[in-house]
Amino acid sequence: MSVIVYHARFTVGGDRILQGGYLGVDLFFLISGFLIGGIVTSELREGRFSLWNFYERRARRILPALVCVLVASSVAAVLLMTPAALREFSQSLVSTIFFFSNIHFLFQDSYTAAPSQLQPLLHTWSLSVEEQFYLVLPLALLLLRRRAQFQMGILSVLSVLSLMLASTLVTTNNAAAFFLPFSRAWELLIGAILAQVLLDSDRVEQPSAARYLPSLGAGIVVVSIAFFDETTPHPSIITLLPILGGVLIIGWANPWDPATRLLASRPLVAVGLASYSLYLWHFPIFAFLRIGNDGTGTSGLMVSGMVLTAVLSALTWRWVEQPFRRRDSVPLRMFYLWAGLPLVGSLVLATVVLTRPVEGAYPSIPSDFFASFEVFEPSTGPADCIDQNGFMNPTTWCQLGVDGSRPSFLLVGDSHAEALAASIDAAARKMGLSGRLVARSGCPLLLGLEPQRGQPMSQQCADLAERALDYVERESIKTVIFASRWNYYTCGEPKPDCGFTQNIRALGGEWPASLAERTLVLSIALNQTLAAYLSSGAELHIVTQVPHQLRDPKEVFEAYFAGQDDALTAMALPVADHQVFGAAIGEMFRSAVAVYPDVVIHDPGRVLCGKGGICRIGAEYASFYSDDDHLSVGSATVMSDWAQGILR
Repeated sequence: MSVIVYHARFTVGGDRILQGGYLGVDLFFLISGFLIGGIVTSELREGRFSLWNFYERRARRILPALVCVLVASSVAAVLLMTPAALREFSQSLVSTIFFFSNIHFLFQDSYTAAPSQLQPLLHTWSLSVEEQFYLVLPLALLLLRRRAQFQMGILSVLSVLSLMLASTLVTTNNAAAFFLPFSRAWELLIGAILAQVLLDSDRVEQPSAARYLPSLGAGIVVVSIAFFDETTPHPSIITLLPILGGVLIIGWANPWDPATRLLASRPLVAVGLASYSLYLWHFPIFAFLRIGNDGTGTSGLMVSGMVLTAVLSALTWRWVEQPFRRRDSVPLRMFYLWAGLPLVGSLVLATVVLTRPVEGAYPSIPSDFFASFEVFEPSTGPADCIDQNGFMNPTTWCQLGVDGSRPSFLLVGDSHAEALAASIDAAARKMGLSGRLVARSGCPLLLGLEPQRGQPMSQQCADLAERALDYVERESIKTVIFASRWNYYTCGEPKPDCGFTQNIRALGGEWPASLAERTLVLSIALNQTLAAYLSSGAELHIVTQVPHQLRDPKEVFEAYFAGQDDALTAMALPVADHQVFGAAIGEMFRSAVAVYPDVVIHDPGRVLCGKGGICRIGAEYASFYSDDDHLSVGSATVMSDWAQGILR
C-alpha cells in the first residue's frame, strides 16, 4: 500500500507525503526471495524439484493478471495517447512482455521524474528484476544441492557483493543501481537466506524477550518509509534498515506479537492476497488518469484511481489469478491459449505502432511539411553532439555557423538551447561566424546549480557548467548566449499546479519545496554565473522563455491541413497567457540586468507573438515547434534575422 500512496503523489501543505513509500518494492523483493527461495529449497531437499514445474508455476502466478493489465493498458493507450506517446508506450510494452523493462526504463527519464508518471508500464521494472533473478536462483540452488554446506555461505557472499555494488553504483549511476538486477539481488537473496535459516532450524528460537521483535521490525519499516525520500541514496547500505525490519517481521513472527496479529487480521490478509493485482493495476490507472487530465493528477483524481484499483484488483484476484493458478481449473493447453493470444495481440499492436511511420498518424499533413517539425542537427562537425557520452570534451560539442574558423560564440543551456540552435546556426552562416553549442537536457548549465535528475546526471550537469566556463576562458570566446527552458526549473508548465517541474538546488544545499524557493535558487545561480562569465571578458546574452504552446504542433497542423482554416490561430497560445506564465522569470532577468547592466536580454516572443493576440505555432509553410515548448528547424525561417541581432 505504501507504494500506491507514493505513486499517487499526495501533498499536504505543498509537501509530498510518504516519500519513502517506494520501499514497499524493496520489501516485496525480500518477501519474494523468502517465499520462492523457501519453496525451491524445500523441493530440492525432498527430491521433487522440477525446473519445468517451477517455471510453469511462475507463469501461472505472473502472466494471467499481467496479461489483463497489458491488454487494458494497450486499449487505453490507443484511445488516450498522442502518436508520439503511443510509440513510447509500445516500446515499454514489448520490454514488459519479454521481462526486460528494467533495462528499457534505465535509459528513460529517472524513476522519480515527473514525466515518468505518464509511463503506464513503468512499475513493471520490478517484475523484470524478479523474473531475471529467478532465471538464475533455481539453477544455482540446483547446482549447489550436493554442496549444501557451502550453499549458505555462497548466497551470503553474493548478497554482500550485490549490496556493495548497489552502494557504489548509487553514487556514480543512480539509475543503474535502481534498475539493474545485480544491484537488487541482495534483497531477494536475503529473503532466500532467511527461508533456508528457518527451514534448518524449524523456526528461530523464541525467548520471551524476542517475542516482540516483529513489532520492532514493523516500527523500523514505518520509520524508514516516513523518513526516506527521493534524495536518500537508494538502494544502498541504508536500505538495509527497512530490509532488516522485514526480516524481523518474517523471521520472528509469533502469535504473541501485536504486529504479527495485525498482519494476520482478515483485512490485511485480504490486501496481501490481492497485493500482486493491486500493484499491477495502480500505476497504469494513475498514469492514464493523469494523461486524460492534461498530464496532472489532483488528489481527488488519485483517490478515485485508488478506488478503481481496489475494484479491478479484487475482480482480477478472484476471476483471473485464482483459476489460472490451478491445473484442474485451467489445463496447460488452455493456459497457453488464454495467456498467449493476448500477449501475441499486444505484440502485434506494438509492432504496428513501432513500424508505422510518424507521418501515418497525421494523414492530412503533406509529407514534405514534416521536415519543419525536426529538431536541430548540425551540418558540420560531430553529428551526435547532444546528450552523448563524451559531452565533457569540447571537441564533441555541436559546431554552429561556418566551418573551419575559430569559434567566436558559445550557445549554452538545456534542450531549449539546442532548439534555438537552428536559428543561431542560420544567422551565423549569413554572418560568416563560427561557434559551438554545449547543451544537456534538463540542465540549465548555471554555475553552482544541480537539477534533481539522479546520479550521475545531476553531478554531470554541474560539472558541464564548469567546463563551459573553462572553455570560454581558455578559448577567449567573444559572445556567450544562455538559453534554457527557464520556467521548467521554477514552474514547469502553464497550469495551476505547475505541471512537470524540474527541481533544482544549490550544490550541497536543500531541495526547495516551493515556487518562491526554486525561483530564488535559480536567481542566485544566474547571478553567480553572470559574474563569472563577465570576468572572462565575454559579451553575455540571455534568451528568455520561449512561448509554451498549449497543443502539440502536429495536432494543430493536422487540423489545419484537414480543412480547419482557423486552426493556426484558434489553437495557438494567447499572448496574455505567455506574459503571465513568464512574468516571474522576466522579473528575475530584469533584476539580474540591474546588477549587471552589460548583459543583454532577448525575447523570442518579440518575433513569435503579437499579431492577432497570439504566439504563433507556425505558418502555412512551416511549423515553428517540434513539440509544445521546443522550437523546430522551421522556426529559423522567421527567427534567423532576430538571431543575427544577438551575434552582432
